[in-house]
Amino acid sequence: MMRGMVNSAFRKKMEAAGVSEPAIRAFERSHALLAENESGLIPEATIQPARDLPTLAEIAASITPDPALLRETAVLNLNGGLGTGMGLERAKSLLPIHDGLTFLDLTVRQILHCRRTTGADLRFLLLNSYSTSRDTRAALAKYPELGDVDAIELLQNKVPKIDAATLAPAVWPKDPSLEWCPPGHGDLYAVLAAGARSSVCSERGCATSSCRIPTISARRSIWRCSPGSRKAAHPLRWR
Repeated sequence: MMRGMVNSAFRKKMEAAGVSEPAIRAFERSHALLAENESGLIPEATIQPARDLPTLAEIAASITPDPALLRETAVLNLNGGLGTGMGLERAKSLLPIHDGLTFLDLTVRQILHCRRTTGADLRFLLLNSYSTSRDTRAALAKYPELGDVDAIELLQNKVPKIDAATLAPAVWPKDPSLEWCPPGHGDLYAVLAAGARSSVCSERGCATSSCRIPTISARRSIWRCSPGSRKAAHPLRWR
């Protein structure tokens, strides 16, 4: 199948499923790189450790705390992974870790504690995937003081699976839901670009243009998993 036809097939499929335009464009770029046999790997020779980062103590000593800024702050947790590699079938944040409490329980309690001790209505958001949304929303039901779950949840897009032989959209007529997969946490930027940023800003009482979305500059640094650990990330700089 010609590349143009393949791209058109993916776009039509994603548009029919209601996938946002920023997510479609991000997928098309990734698919184009795949078609060019780009591995996505970064050679070790092009990077080096960022050894000159300031410590938290150094940062704290150089600023004057302003609790009022918490009213303009949103805490966003990435919550789209199922943890299938650990044998889980629901959000990893729902894994019990201490006295029956889950990661999500501890996160929510930290947010509520911060609100009580500072008096600030610190905004809390969860970036769920279609695989984690239902269980996570059910788990949040025991925290009504946290707020409306609809205002807490941001939902990832979904992307089509790719046929390894043809690079065309994978087809599974018996269960079309298996033709899709979550795009990963990098989809956060497509979600924000598709309108979530405006929603967050309006609910915080600030103009969209003044709302600062933290990013990781591709020119200056990346997050890279250390050898032996698929999760631990360390900041690096280009040589």
